[in-house]
Amino acid sequence: TYSELTAPKGSRVQFVLPDGSTGHLNSGSTIRYASAFHANRKVELSGEGYFNVIKNQKAPFVVETDYANIKVYGTSFNVCAYHTDEQIMTTLESGSVEIINKKTAASTFLEPGQQNLFIKNSGKMENHEVDTKLYTSWKDELLRFNNAPFGEVVKKMERWYGVKIILDESLQDSENYTMTIKTESLRETLQLLQFTTPMIYKIENDMVYIKKRNMK
Repeated sequence: TYSELTAPKGSRVQFVLPDGSTGHLNSGSTIRYASAFHANRKVELSGEGYFNVIKNQKAPFVVETDYANIKVYGTSFNVCAYHTDEQIMTTLESGSVEIINKKTAASTFLEPGQQNLFIKNSGKMENHEVDTKLYTSWKDELLRFNNAPFGEVVKKMERWYGVKIILDESLQDSENYTMTIKTESLRETLQLLQFTTPMIYKIENDMVYIKKRNMK
């Protein structure tokens, strides 16, 4: 038998696993694990999750995604593996993780302060240094951006607020943003974006339409 936990769209939830490991699930994400968890510490992740894993050398902790597995050694880390994304991002705050390509068995290790990008189509893996808070602050109900293109901001806003945003392609790379979203509503955030982006928006139920504003 299996246990499953889901974070509804537009919300974040906390969880505690049977071994005492804890974590958070981001909007529209699910984890699934066997009831006999102590003997086999594996969780299946769809979406984005942040994990604080209790160290146990005899029973490694593994996060399984569609394309890659993340093997954990007493660690705090974030995995973003939404089905609709072209890549899987693993961001390490402390400890050690190994990212394993499920198809080729190729693997790489991360050090604290590093992020691994796993490209789904090619299976290529790249490690680089990052500001981890940009990728983990969502668990603290903060959405942070540092010089992020407008298209990336919109994609994360979709998940944050649980809506579908239709964005004019001409606005994808129109502006870069360094900002933090805290308690602002969807409408408040869109109004703030209008100050620096040549856009207009319309909200219809759970759909948002963003078009280029006529500057004449």
